[in-house]
Amino acid sequence: MGTTEKKVCVKCCNEFDYNGATYGVCPFCGAEWTNVPDGASDLPPGTMLYGYEIIRTLGYGGMGTVYLAEQKSMQRQIALKVLNNSVTKDTAAVNQFLNEVRNTGQIHHPNIVNAFDAGCENGIYFFAMQYIKGETLDLILQERKSLPEKEALAITAQIASALFYVWNKHQMFHRDIKPGNIMLDDDGKAMLMDLGIAQRIGEGNSNSESIEGSPYYMSPEQIQGKPLSWSTDLYSLGATLYQLITGVPPYDDKTIEGILKKHCQAEFPDPAERAPGASISYETVALLKRMMNKVPEKRFSSWGEFIKELNELIALLEDYEANPEKRKVMDAATIARLKREEIKKKKNKSTVIALSLVAFLVLLCVGGYIYIATTNSSKAGEFLNAVNENRKTKLDMAFEKFKENPESRIEIDKALKNVEILANAVGVSAKDTKQIMDKVRNRRAEVEKLYTNFTDFVKFRDEEFPARKKNIEENIRALASKSKLSIDDINNVEGLIRNAEKAINQQKPLHSAHQQQLKGFKTKIDYLKKEELNPFRIKLKNQDEYAAKSRKQASLANASQIQRATENSVLTEQRKANRQADDANEKTRQAILAKQKAQDAARAKILNDAKKPKKPAAAPRKAPPKKPLLPIRISQNRLASAEAKKEQLRIQNEFRDAFALLDLKRAINIKPNPELLAIKRPSHDKALNTEMDKLLKIYEPLHQQAVDALKGWDALNNETNQIIFKGMSVSATETNAELRKGILHIDRIKYGNVYFSEIGSVPEKFLDLNMKDKANLARRLAQIKRFSVTESYHFFFTFGFYNLAYDACPESEQKILQKKIIDTVRYHYNLAKKRGDLPTQNRMKRDYQGVKILKSIVR
Repeated sequence: MGTTEKKVCVKCCNEFDYNGATYGVCPFCGAEWTNVPDGASDLPPGTMLYGYEIIRTLGYGGMGTVYLAEQKSMQRQIALKVLNNSVTKDTAAVNQFLNEVRNTGQIHHPNIVNAFDAGCENGIYFFAMQYIKGETLDLILQERKSLPEKEALAITAQIASALFYVWNKHQMFHRDIKPGNIMLDDDGKAMLMDLGIAQRIGEGNSNSESIEGSPYYMSPEQIQGKPLSWSTDLYSLGATLYQLITGVPPYDDKTIEGILKKHCQAEFPDPAERAPGASISYETVALLKRMMNKVPEKRFSSWGEFIKELNELIALLEDYEANPEKRKVMDAATIARLKREEIKKKKNKSTVIALSLVAFLVLLCVGGYIYIATTNSSKAGEFLNAVNENRKTKLDMAFEKFKENPESRIEIDKALKNVEILANAVGVSAKDTKQIMDKVRNRRAEVEKLYTNFTDFVKFRDEEFPARKKNIEENIRALASKSKLSIDDINNVEGLIRNAEKAINQQKPLHSAHQQQLKGFKTKIDYLKKEELNPFRIKLKNQDEYAAKSRKQASLANASQIQRATENSVLTEQRKANRQADDANEKTRQAILAKQKAQDAARAKILNDAKKPKKPAAAPRKAPPKKPLLPIRISQNRLASAEAKKEQLRIQNEFRDAFALLDLKRAINIKPNPELLAIKRPSHDKALNTEMDKLLKIYEPLHQQAVDALKGWDALNNETNQIIFKGMSVSATETNAELRKGILHIDRIKYGNVYFSEIGSVPEKFLDLNMKDKANLARRLAQIKRFSVTESYHFFFTFGFYNLAYDACPESEQKILQKKIIDTVRYHYNLAKKRGDLPTQNRMKRDYQGVKILKSIVR
């Protein structure tokens, strides 16, 4: 290694080694210290960055500073990585930072740090990721020097699982595996970090003249600039495992060039020479030699093979720990080899001493052989003879356990391997060896058959059958959308169902649970055939019958029409003559009746005139003049203050009703009663002045809230802003339940209606979207439009985004806001309950589960 770096504690003035670390504690007094790299970002606690509040600094890296921050919208702690100011002008460094964001954002694994968000605000690049409470392995090694072999292997298994996932799912490899990029949380779980220089297969090295990685852990092909693959991570993981167990890296030199040269040319370093005090088994040494082979093809053929070998090694070491006598059996040959080597090194000693040692070794080997032979023979008998009342051996019981859960194949493989090792151990007779090996071969064949059957059925269960079922259901939905069916449509769906039945019948699962699942598949297909397809057959039959009936009726109608035409042609002249005669008779009758009616009226008039006494005519009366209507005025007395109180309540309720329906144009047009405003307000009438001032104090903020909210509403529906919502995903509500999709993608928003890209989707009102989706849309809109703080607050509060409104509200007004939220929710919920509006009640229960007042409102 290079020269040791020193630091002086500012508290106790003692000097100590800090080996280039950026932070830590003084070993003498425990005081914390930090080295801030040049150009590192320095964001003080309380700084807000894109909705994240800085709490404290966690550490510094070559490219960025990592802070502990709180995500206000989710109320959770996260790790916020901010790119250093000194490298923001470096395009390559920015691209590497963005590459880390892209790589981490698409990967989700329990042993990989998850990514949440990324962006740039005011020239500051940031990356939000999962906050892990723990320490990196390099800090742990500084404290503990090395780790026990079993613990190191367990950590390696977890990281190997993460790298296997990254390679298998995304065809990517890390390129910088080292203790500093592996963290252990408080529960001991290993987490892989820093995918900044990860590379996809086929991308090639970004720069053949530069080497990216850490010199102590780089593979030979990475150093030489050759094409890389997943095995370069295996080499680096082997170098990391070597240091975890021994406490030192595998290769060391005074210069970096010397370290890189040793990685390419030097032989595998013996752990006993590099770290004489380290405790490491020769099985682990053999695994490390293979992991760190100079030739990539000689390491392992795949991650799967390596993980299997690693798990078997861990199981073997656990078995040795539980049964120490097995270690004696396996170590007998090793002990003899070491003793022989020791004898060779001491050839210069006297012959008598050498012969004594040889004699001692012979006696030791003979005694060891007798002990080992007796032990192995006894152990072998346990796998030949029954050990329980059902006359089953230990191997039989392990196989029965595997049959109950085929996923746990590692246990039966471990048992078979242990039995195989024991069968060939010292002291087991050839006859017993043959019997045991025959049992092992038979069991292994049965295991392979059962596991193949299990994997085949799992693939059918998880991939093939769901795809077939989905295809059938899509075709059935297509039938439902057709106004007219054909026999080809029905036959097409029926053919798909027959193929699915055939595929189900070909499955022969051996596991009872899988057999039950297969019965469930048959039930689903029968349901699709009988309950879903048969109605279309009936519809097709009715359709054909209706068409035949229509044709028959049309033919009968044509025949009847011809017959009627013939009959009409014969009777036309006769009917015409009869009609003319009837018209003449009717005219004569009407004339006679009119003459009689006139004579009767004349006689009645003469009789009435004779009976009435004659009176002088009276002068006509004059109508009284009309008085003009006076406008209705509110009396200027104590009743006016009561009217002002009523007007206050009316104004509040009308604004609340308009806001509940998002009818903001109606809200803007709400005005106080003009007659009430026109009243003279004498200075001595304090009650009237108080109520009128209170009315204006209530009206003006609500009116301003409506004006500001309308700006947001207009921006939401503005066609020029549609690009910021295009493609955003939202949760599908019951309106689009028939699509059978949980997520829909926005196409546009117009007049408060949200239209989606999915074919067959129904537009939904913005008000009916899930609260989380509405809040995301509002947050995106506010960020683009850059509303003022007051406009943002009014927009969020009017639309019911109370968490966002609370963040935008000044701290001094937050208690008032809480009361307004409770009053508003209570008013709208009770109003919906009073008018029996269940959809609105259910929407409010869904959207405002976090509002405590609902616990007393909702029953």
